Formats: sequence, structure tokens, C-alpha cells
Amino acid sequence: MGKIKYRISTPFDGYKGWEHNGKIYRLAVSCNIAEGPNGELLAGTMTGGDTEPCDDHISIIMRSYDHGQTWSEPEELIGNENGVNGSGGTYNIDGRTLFDGKNYLSVDLWPAEEKYMVWNHYTAVSTDGVRTWGEPKPVTFDGVNDSYYGVGNITRTSKGELLAAGIVNVKRDQPLTASVERLALAKTEEEAVAMEPCKEGETPLDSRIDEYITKSLCFEVSEDLTSFKPRGIVGNRPLGLTEPHLIEMKDGSLALFCRAEWAGFLWRADSFDGGHTWTDAYPTDIPNPSSLARFLRLPDGRIALFHNPTGGVVGKRGPRDVLSVWVSNDEAKTWYIKEDIVVGGYLSYPEPRILSDGTICFGYDKNRRCAEYVEIEIPPME
Repeated sequence: MGKIKYRISTPFDGYKGWEHNGKIYRLAVSCNIAEGPNGELLAGTMTGGDTEPCDDHISIIMRSYDHGQTWSEPEELIGNENGVNGSGGTYNIDGRTLFDGKNYLSVDLWPAEEKYMVWNHYTAVSTDGVRTWGEPKPVTFDGVNDSYYGVGNITRTSKGELLAAGIVNVKRDQPLTASVERLALAKTEEEAVAMEPCKEGETPLDSRIDEYITKSLCFEVSEDLTSFKPRGIVGNRPLGLTEPHLIEMKDGSLALFCRAEWAGFLWRADSFDGGHTWTDAYPTDIPNPSSLARFLRLPDGRIALFHNPTGGVVGKRGPRDVLSVWVSNDEAKTWYIKEDIVVGGYLSYPEPRILSDGTICFGYDKNRRCAEYVEIEIPPME
């Protein structure tokens, strides 16, 4: 069995920094890869000062005309006005970044002081490689704007429906006060609430999680990507289920693979009615350090997983080092290819894509300073 071949380049180097409007920008959060209608590659990242969230965040875009070997200087994509931060990326469907000859741009705005708990979502359309785009249209959730929803990946099912993974943050009836070590073992909200407060030597909950539970869900999506109507919600884990990835299995069922804080492993829920109802989420055997993982259905039907294969201990997070690609030929039951692609650093937010010529690639951020591009060649199934 052959090994995965890969090539890495750096669209944005925050260690060198980028001077813009009298500031030096160094932060790099995520790296969203897209493809323009003329075949150029686009790499977008959120940047700003040294931390996030921060009140100086903007989104930038870099361009490549030689398949990711070299990149242009950054261009401001979404700016910062009146203390409202901007971020965005190009929506993708089934791993592809361009459809109907257009790039669909997600525009997300939030006040920094709300620490990602208040969002305003918009969709804009570009036909010239995100050089210009139409007036951003507000995204609605079930007909009304709701700042506590978030959108993950979008997939077109075998029935032709557009569905998306997403989250909703729900305020708890009563805050959690116990330690993460004990809360990670709680099976219900009632059990978690009844636990004794955090003791000396234990790990306290992060702010926000103590008062809000993040639930994963499935959205029904309009063709213009401006309406996201919730279907079924998965929220049976007291410490939450976030950053889900929705994938259709070959039997027509749907699976949500979720980041589960302090769980040590990815969690999964299944739907057999198009996402209207879901099983309770349950832990998989895929180790996870509390970080985003992404899946990609390959053209030959296999499933590729892009993730940090660390963690594996309930009640603890783990290092985001290494970043690996796993491949399954049995619908994510087992993984017969497990290869470390990047080693060394804080490696986060892999976002895989399939380009129009069949190239498989992904972006990620390294040490919150570099937006990185990786082009890979996965050996064919034997």
C-alpha cells in the first residue's frame, strides 16, 4: 500500500507579519481554500492581533495562479468597523468550492466583547473570484435571525437536498459548577447540575460552557444559501457537541461527527429520516483532543478524515499535534490508511476541498500564526 504524497505551502506567514492600515497583522485562524471560476486558488484566513477574539479582526484572502506553489500578498476581504469583527469563507458543497459558476461567501460579524456568543450571518455571491460580490443578504434560521446559530459544512444528498451541519447555543436553566473531569462523565444535564462544585486541584469549566450548552443539528438549506431551517437537534451530552460534520452514508442514512469537549474522542449521531430525528450521540473510537475534524467523500467512494488523532482520555483535552489524514473503505467503520501529514506545532482547523481537476487539498492554521495549504495524493484503492 502506497503512502500519501503531499506538498505544503504558506499563503500567509504571520511570523513575518503583514502591514495594513498602519497595523501589523500576525494572527491566522483557519485557512479556507476555494477555487475561482478562472481556476485560481483562493486562501482565506481571519487575522488580527495576537489573540482571539479581539476587536481588530479582519478576514484576508491570498491568491495562487500556479496551483498553490506561490501566493499573492494578502487583500482585505472583510474589514472591521465600529468594533464589529468580520470573518468569512467560501461555502463549499461536498468538498467543492465553486458551483453554478459562482463563489458563495459566508460573512460573519460579531462584537468582540461577546466572545463569539453573538453572531450575525450573511451570504454574498461573487462571479469574479471574490474580487467583487453582491450586496450581502442576511441569513435566516427558521425564518428569523438568531445570533446563537452557527453553520458547518454543507452537503447535497442523493435525493438532491441541500443539508448542513450546525450548532445552536442554548442557555442552561442552571449553570454547571463541577470540574470538567467529573462533568465529562455525566450522562444527563440533571446529573451534571447535581454534581458538587469544582474542588482544589480539579479543572474548572471554561466560561460560556458553564452557562450555555452547545447542541449540534441538521439544517435544511435554501439554494441561495440564505435560509437555514433547523431539522433535528442532537444535545444529549451535558458538556456539549460542537463543530459537527454532516456526511451521507452509502445506505442513505446521515451521520453527524462532533467535537465533544473533554471527551477524548469524536462523538457521532445517526439519522435514518433525512435529518429530522437523530439517535443520541455516542462516543466513537476516533481519538480527539477537543478540536475540529473534517471528513471528505472521495470521488471513488472512500471517506477521508482530516484531524488531530490525539487525545483519547475522557476528561482531558490533548495536543493539536499531529495533523493526520485517515482513509476508510468501509463507511468510517475502520481506517486502513492512517498517515501523519504535519508534525510539530499547534495545528488546527483542517478544511478539505476537491478542486475542479480532482485535486484533493486542505487548509489549516499553524500556531495561530500561519495559514497553510496542503495538496495531497491519496493512493488508489487496491
